[in-house]
Order: sequence, then structure tokens, then C-alpha cells
Amino acid sequence: MIKLFQIFLVNCPLLFVFSTFDAQYPADQIHQDLVRNIDNQWPHVYEVLAQYTNEERQQIALRYKGTYGEELRDLLLRRVQHKEVFLGLIDKPAKYDASLLRDAVYRPGTDEDVLIEIFITRKYEEIMEIRKEYQETYGTDLYNDLDDDLSGMFKYFIFSIAGYNENRVSDDSTDLVEATREALNLMNPYNTTQCICLLSSLNLDQLWLIFDEYQKLSNQPIETLLNNEPDDDLRSGFLQIVKVVRDTPKYFAEKLYNAVAGFGTDNDALSRIIVTRSEIDLPEILREFEKQPWKMTLREAIVEDTTLNFKFALLGFLDHYHGRTMVHA
Repeated sequence: MIKLFQIFLVNCPLLFVFSTFDAQYPADQIHQDLVRNIDNQWPHVYEVLAQYTNEERQQIALRYKGTYGEELRDLLLRRVQHKEVFLGLIDKPAKYDASLLRDAVYRPGTDEDVLIEIFITRKYEEIMEIRKEYQETYGTDLYNDLDDDLSGMFKYFIFSIAGYNENRVSDDSTDLVEATREALNLMNPYNTTQCICLLSSLNLDQLWLIFDEYQKLSNQPIETLLNNEPDDDLRSGFLQIVKVVRDTPKYFAEKLYNAVAGFGTDNDALSRIIVTRSEIDLPEILREFEKQPWKMTLREAIVEDTTLNFKFALLGFLDHYHGRTMVHA
């Protein structure tokens, strides 16, 4: 039975687990499309996978293997274009994030922005799972790869937000008295180590209190203080944490805007953000995107600036938000 469901809710993930979900129906749809689609155009495969949650896609892959005797992940990676999107669709979140970190470290020139984005927007427990998955997938500790690739205070910052020292905390409780004390400490001359230790806790609610107290005491926003950091990568990391604390959907909306604005399109950023936030806060991100200076929807930007197959991959997610219908068996 086909079940139709439209999403017009506020403050919710874009994708939900359906109680009536049957993995056989989408597995059969994908198989039929792979068998008959010899020209390597994959709009229907993208559409089928994108409308399900990651948990459901794991079940689809298992059902596909049981029915057709082949790993769906391996089959798709051999035959489709824009493999980065399919990895985000097929892999569990921790495995996908581990692959993003691996690419960020091993590509020519470290992608510091990806390292920062992943470590500051994942929960402590998720970071621990990513580190475990990295070890299991690549046979090496993420710590060692970061240690080989980074240097100086930026390395200390990345180790801190990745949970390799006592700075990153799993506790998300708040304490106004402690926030006031921390804000008073920030009134002293600027100190890089102090800022790393404070910001890399990633206790967002507590940091919000500290920033608020600091502004009351100093009559200036915390960004003014952090702009004193001379290292470009560190300063960028600090300010990105502030943006996440203040408004996470807006943070990602700005990153998406930067990915499509100007000359050229950052396909990696587009796919990474859309896929990883689809079950968290993508509707809010899309609404924030429309407030950016471009004055267009992300869907309109993708239609205008991306190539055919990549366009289909991303629109598979977005079309369910822009007034279109999700179809489940």
C-alpha cells in the first residue's frame, strides 16, 4: 500500500521513520532501475533512496542483498556518478563522517573547514562513534592521522574539539555562576590557549551563557575578542563555534550559501550538509537559506548551478520539503 505524507512542520527533521515501512518495495524499485537504466542516468535511484531515513536505507540494503545477492553499496559505487552523495545515503552516519574526515586529511592540502564543521556540530557520543568507525574502516587511529597532518595550536584545537583531551565534555548542563566566572576571565588580555579550552568544551548552552555574560561585562560581543586571534584557521574555528552556539541552522545556511554563491559551486559542501542534516534540522536550514542575500531557495540555486545527475541526487532530498510528496510503501 502506498502511503503519502507531506512535511510542513516546524523545528523537525526532514525525514522520519515510517511505522508501515517495507524495505522490499524500494529494493525492488532500485533493482528495476539499475537493470533497465543502461545510460548511467539515475534520477529514480536518487529519488527512491533520498525519501527514506538512514535507518530505513540500511534495511533496504539488507533486503536488496537478501533478494538479489549483491551488496547494494558496492553495486552503486561501481555504477553511479557522484559517489559522495551515495555514500551519505548508504553508509551509517558515523561511517560517512569518518570518510569525510579521511578525505579532509588525505587530500592535497588539509581541508581544515571540514574538520572543524564535523567536530563542532556532532555530539560527544557521535564523535566517539566516528573515531571508532574510523579505526575499523581504515585500520588506523584518527588521532595518528591528525597528528601527522596538523601542527601547532591548530592541532591542539582540533584534538580538543575531537575529544582527545579533557576540554571536550559530554555534560550539557548549565551553570550561570560558572558562566559569569568564565566571562570575567575573558576580560583579561587575549589568550589563545584559554579560548581553546573554553570553546572546545562544545557545551552549547553553557557557551551561550558565557557569551551573554561576556557581552554584559564588556559591552561587546564575543566575536570582537576572538578576532584578536592571529592564526587564520584558529580564528575561523573559534568564530564557527560561536555561530553554532548562536544559531546552528543559520550556520549551515551560510555555508550552503557560500557553496553556491560566486564563481563555481562547492559540490562537496552541498552534498555533505544536505545529507548529514536531513534527519536533524534541514527544514530550518532551508528557511534560513532563503534569508541570505541571494533571495532564492536552495532548490532554485541547485537547479541553476549543478549538473544533471548531481542535481537529481540533491533534489531527491529537497523536493520533499518544497511542497512535494513523500511516497512510501
